[in-house]
Amino acid sequence: MAVDFANDANWITVYQLTTSGDIPPLVVNQSLSYRFLRIIAENSEAKASWTLGGYLNFLTDEAIAPDLIGDRVFCDVNKAKIIQVPDWIGAYRLKFKPPVWFNELSLQVDGYIGGA
Repeated sequence: MAVDFANDANWITVYQLTTSGDIPPLVVNQSLSYRFLRIIAENSEAKASWTLGGYLNFLTDEAIAPDLIGDRVFCDVNKAKIIQVPDWIGAYRLKFKPPVWFNELSLQVDGYIGGA
């Protein structure tokens, strides 16, 4: 069975937040194990020259003092970003850091549940 990223029925939303003001790094504080993620970082006030929606880091799946694992991932603003989670990462948590100039953010993280 082929991977079908375009079909919304193959995705489940695991985190969703809309916030404004001074936005700190956001932690998805639940254990995840999806092999593919879709990250959507939206800012309704984004200028046409803005490309950065934020950076995503993987964290070890530890409730107390999780460590960063792997490299940070650049996420575009107002575009969906599909990320293949490396096979060597088992269960994980996520940390998302929006740009400092954002004063509003709508973040959605979806896990791929379709066939592969």
